[in-house]
Amino acid sequence: MPFSYVAFAAMGSAFLVLAPLLVATQPQYVMSQASYDGLVWLGGQPQGRVLSMPGIGLYVPAYSADTVYVGHYDETFDYANKTNTALQLLTGKADLVQFDNANQIRYVIWTSDLKAPPPTGLGAATYDTPNFKIFRVY
Repeated sequence: MPFSYVAFAAMGSAFLVLAPLLVATQPQYVMSQASYDGLVWLGGQPQGRVLSMPGIGLYVPAYSADTVYVGHYDETFDYANKTNTALQLLTGKADLVQFDNANQIRYVIWTSDLKAPPPTGLGAATYDTPNFKIFRVY
Protein backbone atom coordinates (compact mmCIF):
# COMPACT_ATOMS: atom_id res chain seq x y z
CA MET A 1 0.00 0.00 0.00
CA PRO A 2 1.34 3.41 -0.83
CA PHE A 3 2.27 5.65 2.08
CA SER A 4 0.09 8.51 0.82
CA TYR A 5 -3.01 6.30 0.93
CA VAL A 6 -2.30 5.21 4.51
CA ALA A 7 -1.54 8.77 5.59
CA PHE A 8 -4.72 10.11 3.96
CA ALA A 9 -6.86 7.36 5.49
CA ALA A 10 -5.35 7.96 8.95
CA MET A 11 -5.95 11.72 8.76
CA GLY A 12 -9.50 11.18 7.52
CA SER A 13 -10.23 8.79 10.37
CA ALA A 14 -8.71 11.17 12.91
CA PHE A 15 -10.87 14.00 11.55
CA LEU A 16 -14.03 11.90 11.88
CA VAL A 17 -13.19 11.15 15.51
CA LEU A 18 -11.93 14.58 16.58
CA ALA A 19 -14.17 16.99 14.63
CA PRO A 20 -17.34 16.29 16.66
CA LEU A 21 -15.43 17.09 19.84
CA LEU A 22 -14.98 20.66 18.62
CA VAL A 23 -18.74 21.25 18.46
CA ALA A 24 -19.92 18.89 21.22
CA THR A 25 -20.14 21.73 23.74
CA GLN A 26 -22.53 23.82 21.65
CA PRO A 27 -26.06 24.15 23.12
CA GLN A 28 -27.72 21.80 20.66
CA TYR A 29 -25.47 19.00 21.91
CA VAL A 30 -25.27 19.78 25.62
CA MET A 31 -28.13 20.34 28.04
CA SER A 32 -27.81 22.09 31.39
CA GLN A 33 -28.46 20.08 34.53
CA ALA A 34 -31.47 22.30 35.33
CA SER A 35 -32.99 21.58 31.91
CA TYR A 36 -32.39 17.86 32.25
CA ASP A 37 -33.86 17.74 35.75
CA GLY A 38 -36.88 19.77 34.61
CA LEU A 39 -37.57 17.48 31.67
CA VAL A 40 -37.26 14.41 33.88
CA TRP A 41 -39.73 16.05 36.30
CA LEU A 42 -42.08 16.79 33.38
CA GLY A 43 -41.96 13.13 32.39
CA GLY A 44 -43.59 12.21 35.69
CA GLN A 45 -46.49 14.64 35.27
CA PRO A 46 -49.85 14.16 33.50
CA GLN A 47 -49.58 14.30 29.72
CA GLY A 48 -50.35 17.55 27.93
CA ARG A 49 -49.27 20.06 25.33
CA VAL A 50 -46.15 22.13 26.01
CA LEU A 51 -45.30 25.65 24.91
CA SER A 52 -41.57 26.36 24.79
CA MET A 53 -38.96 27.60 22.39
CA PRO A 54 -37.91 24.99 19.82
CA GLY A 55 -34.46 24.49 21.36
CA ILE A 56 -35.90 22.87 24.47
CA GLY A 57 -39.00 21.70 22.61
CA LEU A 58 -36.83 19.23 20.72
CA TYR A 59 -36.14 17.38 23.95
CA VAL A 60 -39.64 17.35 25.49
CA PRO A 61 -40.94 14.26 23.61
CA ALA A 62 -37.76 12.37 24.49
CA TYR A 63 -38.35 12.76 28.24
CA SER A 64 -42.15 12.73 28.46
CA ALA A 65 -45.31 11.72 26.65
CA ASP A 66 -46.09 15.39 26.05
CA THR A 67 -46.43 17.03 22.65
CA VAL A 68 -45.00 20.44 21.86
CA TYR A 69 -46.44 23.48 20.13
CA VAL A 70 -43.15 24.00 18.30
CA GLY A 71 -40.29 21.51 18.14
CA HIS A 72 -38.18 20.18 15.29
CA TYR A 73 -38.19 22.47 12.24
CA ASP A 74 -38.88 19.60 9.87
CA GLU A 75 -41.70 18.11 11.91
CA THR A 76 -43.54 21.28 12.96
CA PHE A 77 -46.09 22.64 10.50
CA ASP A 78 -45.52 26.37 9.92
CA TYR A 79 -42.32 26.26 11.98
CA ALA A 80 -41.19 29.86 11.39
CA ASN A 81 -44.51 31.41 12.41
CA LYS A 82 -44.91 29.11 15.41
CA THR A 83 -41.39 29.90 16.58
CA ASN A 84 -42.09 33.62 16.33
CA THR A 85 -45.40 33.18 18.16
CA ALA A 86 -43.68 31.24 20.96
CA LEU A 87 -41.03 33.95 21.26
CA GLN A 88 -43.65 36.70 21.47
CA LEU A 89 -45.60 34.77 24.10
CA LEU A 90 -42.64 33.77 26.26
CA THR A 91 -41.15 37.26 26.28
CA GLY A 92 -44.40 38.98 27.27
CA LYS A 93 -45.15 40.61 23.92
CA ALA A 94 -48.41 38.66 23.42
CA ASP A 95 -51.20 37.40 25.71
CA LEU A 96 -49.92 34.08 27.01
CA VAL A 97 -52.96 33.16 29.12
CA GLN A 98 -55.40 33.64 26.24
CA PHE A 99 -53.13 31.66 23.90
CA ASP A 100 -52.79 28.80 26.40
CA ASN A 101 -56.56 28.51 26.79
CA ALA A 102 -57.22 28.66 23.04
CA ASN A 103 -54.51 26.10 22.20
CA GLN A 104 -54.96 23.70 25.13
CA ILE A 105 -51.45 24.30 26.48
CA ARG A 106 -50.95 22.44 29.77
CA TYR A 107 -47.30 23.36 30.44
CA VAL A 108 -45.20 26.42 29.64
CA ILE A 109 -41.42 26.08 29.79
CA TRP A 110 -39.37 29.24 30.29
CA THR A 111 -35.57 29.24 30.01
CA SER A 112 -33.15 32.01 30.92
CA ASP A 113 -31.77 32.20 27.37
CA LEU A 114 -34.91 34.17 26.44
CA LYS A 115 -33.33 37.27 28.06
CA ALA A 116 -36.74 38.27 29.41
CA PRO A 117 -38.26 37.66 32.84
CA PRO A 118 -40.52 34.64 33.28
CA PRO A 119 -44.09 35.10 32.04
CA THR A 120 -46.63 36.68 34.34
CA GLY A 121 -50.24 35.64 34.73
CA LEU A 122 -49.50 31.93 35.16
CA GLY A 123 -48.88 32.02 38.89
CA ALA A 124 -45.86 30.42 40.49
CA ALA A 125 -43.79 27.94 38.54
CA THR A 126 -44.56 24.32 39.38
CA TYR A 127 -40.95 23.36 38.64
CA ASP A 128 -38.70 26.26 39.57
CA THR A 129 -34.98 26.87 39.17
CA PRO A 130 -33.33 30.20 38.35
CA ASN A 131 -32.68 29.25 34.70
CA PHE A 132 -35.46 26.76 33.91
CA LYS A 133 -39.10 27.02 34.95
CA ILE A 134 -42.18 24.97 34.13
CA PHE A 135 -45.62 26.48 34.67
CA ARG A 136 -48.62 24.17 34.86
CA VAL A 137 -51.61 25.90 33.29
CA TYR A 138 -54.29 23.35 34.20
